[in-house]
Amino acid sequence: MVHNRTKRIIEAVKDGVILDIGAGQEENTLALRKIFKTVISVDILEKNKDTGEKIDVVCDVEKGLPFEDSSADTIVAGEFIEHTLRPFDFLLDCKRVLKDGGRLIITSPNATGFEKVFRNRYKKAKYEAHCYVWSLYELDNLLRIAGFNVLKMETFFTKFTILNFIPEKYRSSMIAVCEKKECPKVGMQGAIAHTARVSVQQAGV
Repeated sequence: MVHNRTKRIIEAVKDGVILDIGAGQEENTLALRKIFKTVISVDILEKNKDTGEKIDVVCDVEKGLPFEDSSADTIVAGEFIEHTLRPFDFLLDCKRVLKDGGRLIITSPNATGFEKVFRNRYKKAKYEAHCYVWSLYELDNLLRIAGFNVLKMETFFTKFTILNFIPEKYRSSMIAVCEKKECPKVGMQGAIAHTARVSVQQAGV
């Protein structure tokens, strides 16, 4: 049975070269490979802790993604970014690796979800591995500052979907779907015209 979180990820994927970051802790890779041809698992672990499947690219993502610029169509980071020490640097590196118009899909716990608040109070040890946690608004803001075009931001319940009547703010998990903005291609004549306009404006003409 495909996890509710994984279903949402699959719906947002842009086909092509897909990187699954943090694949050693989640089961997204297997589900993605049933639908998409090129799925590359990435983690510091050598095998997925649950399925035992071998990780394709073993690396410390904190030191940077070992992929060329503009080489991926989709990057999936399921339940990963909250474990990074430098989440903003991670986002910038994802943007570097993505092709223009490529998608970044992030799932993460919702800081204002009642489940998260309850567990932080009564079961603190469960979340000791989380370096950061954000609300829906905070993650949206972080992605926009990093230069992404945010396509979708929503919260959901991973297991108790029957509780979806609860206001969005209090749902346990969230998903962000965003894309790398296409870099404008300016020809020589356009660049000259732009320079001329700036020069005129600076001269006060």
